[in-house]
Amino acid sequence: MLGFLPKNFIRFGQDRRGFSIIEVPIALYIIATGLIATIGLAGQTIQTQQINNNMVIGSMLAQEGLELVRWQREYNYLNSFNWSNQITDGAEYNYTVYLDTGTDVISFDGTPNDIANPEAKLYLDSKGFYTHDSGGESTVFSRLITATKINEDAYGFKSQVRWHDRGRNFNYVAETVLYDWR
Repeated sequence: MLGFLPKNFIRFGQDRRGFSIIEVPIALYIIATGLIATIGLAGQTIQTQQINNNMVIGSMLAQEGLELVRWQREYNYLNSFNWSNQITDGAEYNYTVYLDTGTDVISFDGTPNDIANPEAKLYLDSKGFYTHDSGGESTVFSRLITATKINEDAYGFKSQVRWHDRGRNFNYVAETVLYDWR
């Protein structure tokens, strides 16, 4: 035998001891805890990703509502109409905005007076655009635009988007003031 190995050194294959009966369940418990935590974290990540995705869509829909109102103001200027034509009624005004993606014509519907009104619900059309036209695929989003008169030359606009997801209501509001700057 080699002189530098201790006398109690076990050579490979000579000792066939395994795990004890207590070590096996402890090892399985540690492995199972790690796997359960990993699966739980993955599920939470997927849920958070869906909520964040809807938050981004909701914020973009609110901003789009304001952009459609701005677009109408610019259209009115270019065609020598009163700057607030179709976008206000002279006082406080709630409405939904319909954009015909085929003709790029905007129309304003003053029917809904609350975002919970079914007329405020948004649908996806065949081209993937969000619209109030119920002929498309139903979505979780609703949008209502409110115009409030500040003075003769200014209106405040609020675009509110609401949706329901995983038992919770979410709301996103974008606001701006538009002026008769001509």
